[in-house]
Amino acid sequence: MRDVRYREQQWRDRYAPHVAPINELVDELGTRDEAGHPPYVAPMYKGVRARALAILRDPGPKAGGENGSGFLSVENDDQSAQRQDEFFRGAGIDPAEVVPWNAYPWYINSKPTREQLLQGTEPLRRLIALLPHLRVVILEGIDAKAAWDLFVARHGAWVRSRGIEAVSTYHPSRQALQHPDPAERDRREEHIRSTLRRAARVIDEHDTGPGVEKPSPSAPEGLRVIDVDVIGQPAAASTPSELPWRAAVTAAIGRREVPDGVRFAIEVEFRLPSSRERDDRWDLDGLLTPTFEALGGAIGWRRGQGRPQADDERIDRIVASKRPATGDEEPGARLRIVPLASP
Repeated sequence: MRDVRYREQQWRDRYAPHVAPINELVDELGTRDEAGHPPYVAPMYKGVRARALAILRDPGPKAGGENGSGFLSVENDDQSAQRQDEFFRGAGIDPAEVVPWNAYPWYINSKPTREQLLQGTEPLRRLIALLPHLRVVILEGIDAKAAWDLFVARHGAWVRSRGIEAVSTYHPSRQALQHPDPAERDRREEHIRSTLRRAARVIDEHDTGPGVEKPSPSAPEGLRVIDVDVIGQPAAASTPSELPWRAAVTAAIGRREVPDGVRFAIEVEFRLPSSRERDDRWDLDGLLTPTFEALGGAIGWRRGQGRPQADDERIDRIVASKRPATGDEEPGARLRIVPLASP
């Protein structure tokens, strides 16, 4: 968020379809006393498609307040956000998979009272109702745990009916982890790591099933299955929509460091809009080419001259399908990228 262009891009996209319902809720929350408008959930997150929710205490000064970014984000320019990102990635959790929230959503930069925690339970209920794929709630700090206990006292049956699991650990700030005994500091950090590894397992348990590709048990440490949903009009090569489609896929995938020698299996399901022109080219092999060329952030890049190109030679298995978008669905594609150890 220190990068002005990045922050402006996040601001422009704060009502993108995947985060619009959440940020419209934030707008409805409005201001409370001197707390001002709650920070938005940054569009870098998967929003309503996310499978995890992280609850902290209240927005920090780099999120809310006069000098804040206006967003809850691990990209905020502060140490807690950086450590949050590092803890998630160390546990094998894609930070974009975890919607950030606060026990008291408004900016106060102080410990919430019990009354304020109670005020936060209804916004939390409305948020969870917007997350149909939610599997695990990560409670970070004693205030988040206290807020969840108040929430469950009112809505416990609903949470259990949804099959949502909650795990609790320390707040990721340095202040929460400080202790004069180095061994105790190490214990607290390890508690965060083990709790997040448990959260990662909960996510994975709900992300497998018969016929679902699974990562090779000998795939390199730190590489996990990547699931993304791309919003946009799928396009074939050399059509007017090709570049916007490739940009949408690249933005959804993000960028990762991929070790040499890693192979991949890819599943893709295209959701197509209704045909408007005879020149609409939605043959399956034509759709795959620009989609795969946009996957460099996940499968690595070819060595060579010229513009960067995805190293799609690493792809050893493809399962692809296409269908019309139905009902209120937006055109796009669901992509699943699975690391393998060898061909």
